[in-house]
Amino acid sequence: MILYCNNCCIENRKGRNHESVHGPGAFYDLDPGDPPQSVANAQECLVATRLPNGLITFGRFRFTHEGPGQIGGQLVRVFYGHLIETNGPYPQTQAVNVEPTFFNVNGAFNRWKTLLK
Repeated sequence: MILYCNNCCIENRKGRNHESVHGPGAFYDLDPGDPPQSVANAQECLVATRLPNGLITFGRFRFTHEGPGQIGGQLVRVFYGHLIETNGPYPQTQAVNVEPTFFNVNGAFNRWKTLLK
């Protein structure tokens, strides 16, 4: 199974460098109040991230473990793994065709944060 992680639906997470915040191997974080996703069955994670210049990249990770973290004193769930590959950057009009799971029928990012598929 693949866990899709959407960094582009959350304004304050656009472009966050998770390794610089949470340490080596960190690639995504979730607030504890977010709906729980069981990542135990995820073998790979695909993360969509909007760069500061507005372009979109897709990082594919081999999930290794989940751990606790903090951002501004708030507890978060942190996902760790090994980078397999990075695709992009793409303008959003192109990205929608590269990884359509992240987008709705109008070409905008879906509002979910994670999706196990």
